[in-house]
Amino acid sequence: MNDFSKLALGITIVILLTSTFAGTVNAQGSERENYKNLLNTIDGAIRTFRLRGENSASMALKVAENQYGHFKSLYENTIRYDSRLSNLDNDINAKFDSLQQSPSVDGIRDLRGMVSEMANGLGVELSFLYKYAFIIILFVSLVLAFSVNMVSRTIVDWEKVNKVKRKSEELKNKLKKARREGKSKKVHKLMKEQQEFTKKHMGVLFSPMKTMLIIIIPFIIIFQLLSSTYGGWVVAWMPVNLPWPNLNIPLLSRFFPGTVASLSFFGWYLLSYFGFSMTLRRFLIPSK
Repeated sequence: MNDFSKLALGITIVILLTSTFAGTVNAQGSERENYKNLLNTIDGAIRTFRLRGENSASMALKVAENQYGHFKSLYENTIRYDSRLSNLDNDINAKFDSLQQSPSVDGIRDLRGMVSEMANGLGVELSFLYKYAFIIILFVSLVLAFSVNMVSRTIVDWEKVNKVKRKSEELKNKLKKARREGKSKKVHKLMKEQQEFTKKHMGVLFSPMKTMLIIIIPFIIIFQLLSSTYGGWVVAWMPVNLPWPNLNIPLLSRFFPGTVASLSFFGWYLLSYFGFSMTLRRFLIPSK
């Protein structure tokens, strides 16, 4: 098996693993799904409070309270006959009432912790895909960034590319110098030489683009799988609100919603992928 076949196999394995994760999420029980949705709504209340203030957060908390009522209705007898869970349920209900009157980020986070404690007491756990979403997406991004750079290293003749780039830069510098010195004949000669050189080596200069053509399909597949799994889920919180473009355009508005207080899978996926890609490129791709 040659290097390219090994890389293709590696990318295929990443896609299969990601699709398996997505299938695991789709197959999870209704109790776990209800719990996940409840936490997601509580996180939404934190995000709403940071971006829009108390009134919007209070409405989100009302929705979360209804979801909590539905969730605990599946375990009424268990809660009723367990004094610890019964007391915790009373505390959660009181917390909901208090926060709807006067919401705060710390208070909502405390509520989330109490709901998680209740779920643990009832034997309901959040899927590891959501519990460790930050690390999973980081790992997928690392593998994809490594694969892209290895594909580029394998199929592109970087020695030839860098040689052509050096010659192109040399001609560019000579042309600048001739223009500075006002040597019009030399400028004309160098411009013609530069055009002929670029035309002759166009294929070499654009050969790195082949990497994009090869990787774009697995990149989109992995993106869609992550989107179907983590759509709407808060992967990481921003320490401060981050200004972001607000595009009221179909298909783009979900990625450009305006100022953000948290990172969804999309933001964390792009941030970690390009961070890894630029770092690995320095070690895997010859630059001279």
